[in-house]
Amino acid sequence: MQDASSGFRGSAALLRGAAAGTERPQAGTRTPASSGRKPTFGYVTDWVAGRTRYRLTIDSAEQATLAQRLAACPDQPITVALAR
Repeated sequence: MQDASSGFRGSAALLRGAAAGTERPQAGTRTPASSGRKPTFGYVTDWVAGRTRYRLTIDSAEQATLAQRLAACPDQPITVALAR
């Protein structure tokens, strides 16, 4: 049986297309200002999470842009539930 989730640490794994995304906190528990992440990081990880969830690929131009945007992002665990 294949694991329904994919977990990893850091932006390098994002670029490999392994997995991405963030777990969403319960409503009212955290605000964007208190999340500790820059808005770009959240947007990019959400975008990659969608691609990963449905096992979509990225082209070299997308990979270059992602690498540039993620270079300054913190190295944090990311978890994505894969679509069946």
